[in-house]
Amino acid sequence: MARGMLWAAFISVAVWGCDAPEGPAPLPPPAAPKPPVTSPPVTPKRPPPPPPPLAPEAEPSRITVQHVLIAFKGAYMAPATVTRTQEEARTFALEILERVRKGEDIVELSKRFSSDPGGGRYVLVNDGGKAARGEFLRSQFIKPFVDVAFRLKVGEAGIADYDPTKDADGRVRCPYGWHVIKRLE
Repeated sequence: MARGMLWAAFISVAVWGCDAPEGPAPLPPPAAPKPPVTSPPVTPKRPPPPPPPLAPEAEPSRITVQHVLIAFKGAYMAPATVTRTQEEARTFALEILERVRKGEDIVELSKRFSSDPGGGRYVLVNDGGKAARGEFLRSQFIKPFVDVAFRLKVGEAGIADYDPTKDADGRVRCPYGWHVIKRLE
């Protein structure tokens, strides 16, 4: 019986809702579109300026270097005992440079292989300085040699390449061969 009453109530609601003259309740009117949310204009942040460039390290006023001159047959002032070709001299100089960089004693290498009649150890005084006895002014040496030598830090080694061309003063830039240079002080 309870079941019957439940059916009756259901049917009454369905009929009463369908017989209503006004029909189902109208839907509310659509809301007016909301304007888009805008943020204030964003000004892009500029990255901070880069740090100022480091000033180039000043060259020392005086240095001591040891070098091995690798000459070749036909190089300026090469001893008559030198028989290697220019290419053999270049290859050998690069080998000597590598040996020095790996820690081999440049003084011993100079004694064994250098064509330098002066022994290979020099104290060089930079521009503006005064050379004492046994020291050489930068201007007294070939430019490629001193340019390499003064750039080296103590303990570093470098090479000044053979260069038969002339500078603005008409001097041959590096006529003797290849110079393997190590800065000692």
